[in-house]
Amino acid sequence: MKTKTSRLISLAGLLLGAAGGYAYYHFVGCANGCPLKSNGPFMTAYGGLLGWFVLETVQEIAGRLRRARRAEQSRAD
Repeated sequence: MKTKTSRLISLAGLLLGAAGGYAYYHFVGCANGCPLKSNGPFMTAYGGLLGWFVLETVQEIAGRLRRARRAEQSRAD
């Protein structure tokens, strides 16, 4: 079960990714023929999904490291 903090971190990843996707569309973009980069809403959604995925992955790795440290400490005690 996800905690409130975990959900907020996921939401932050989504929002930061969406902002990054829009910034990429606005400042870099593509003027002709690029189906992904030339569409603002699509690029914003893509960035949001990418940001969510990255922070979810980071949270999962951090959780595994915390559990491994706790297990190591309990074995040492």
